[in-house]
Amino acid sequence: MGHAPLVLRVPIANFGAELRERLGEASVYVARTADGRARVTAADPATGLVLTACGDALPAVRDALARQGLTARDGGWDVPDEPVDGPGTEPVYISAVAYRSADGNASVWVDVDQVEPFEGEILRRMYDEFIETGELRNVDYDAFLKAGEPTCVIVDPEQVRFYLRQKLAGPAEASKV
Repeated sequence: MGHAPLVLRVPIANFGAELRERLGEASVYVARTADGRARVTAADPATGLVLTACGDALPAVRDALARQGLTARDGGWDVPDEPVDGPGTEPVYISAVAYRSADGNASVWVDVDQVEPFEGEILRRMYDEFIETGELRNVDYDAFLKAGEPTCVIVDPEQVRFYLRQKLAGPAEASKV
């Protein structure tokens, strides 16, 4: 692209009108995202504008586009370092806690946040959940930490995108990412 990409996200219902207003008769592409949703894109490489929308199912999205007088080709425009569109795919922090369970087995607890968490709050949330679900009874927080020997890892949004790009690139391309 000649310019840094500028991404405009719109609802599927408005895609046709926005396309005609901003891009004229640009080609429309549709592809399934990693989470099974449908991502629609159109772009003007000269200006760097990428128009995008996300919907639930590929057939329903194709039908919605057809009702707007659009025919979508398979494929899509990529935007560097752009997370996948759609609800539930905002940048996230993934927290994982490895710990020793009451029966002595190695276990893992996983959580997700939209703001960067601190290790202490992650461990407290884990403890509170275990108390709430009955997995722990009559154990105070300090004893839980001592007995469980928890080790916490936080994966930030940039690391999540990096790992996803590596996975999508496949083994041969992963070393180039």
